Amino acid sequence: MPTQPIRRTVRLSTGGPIRFGRTHYTNGNPIVPDPARPGWSLPTKWVPNGERIGPYWLENSTHAMVGAIENSLAIDANDLVFSQPGGTTDQVVFFAPVVDESLAALGVTVGGSGGITANRIRFFRNGSRMWLDDPSHYNVLVSSSINLWVGIFSVQDEPTPLTITDPDLLSLIDDRIAAQQTSCRT
Repeated sequence: MPTQPIRRTVRLSTGGPIRFGRTHYTNGNPIVPDPARPGWSLPTKWVPNGERIGPYWLENSTHAMVGAIENSLAIDANDLVFSQPGGTTDQVVFFAPVVDESLAALGVTVGGSGGITANRIRFFRNGSRMWLDDPSHYNVLVSSSINLWVGIFSVQDEPTPLTITDPDLLSLIDDRIAAQQTSCRT
């Protein structure tokens, strides 16, 4: 039996703005350390007054996220890291973390390293590495109007419709379908 041709398309698999809530470090230690991963903090937490601590995907009336896992952002002592939803296995075509105009005015730039399941964003300020486990570096990113924009485009393989135009083959298919329908009735 002939294989169905595959059409390769590119789609936005994960994207949206990331905002940084107030520092999630106290005396140089994460407020909520993750015991399974030394040096990592657990994803964003809310504090009683409704303020967010740590990085979070922003979604409101003017901002949207696509394919992001709400609590997937973490800091691994140096970089911002996150996973794509559901163990996505699509190959990454393009990974673009981009600072907004407010971060650019502060001299902040970013570089991304993406993969099938894990993604990492490294921050720099005026050409020097920012260490997100250092509150003085992290707090540069904290604002109610600063966003880091992220887009990950992945390959999506889709079967293309198989078109049969040969009349003999069409007749054979019709005969087999009719025979199967007859055998189902008896």
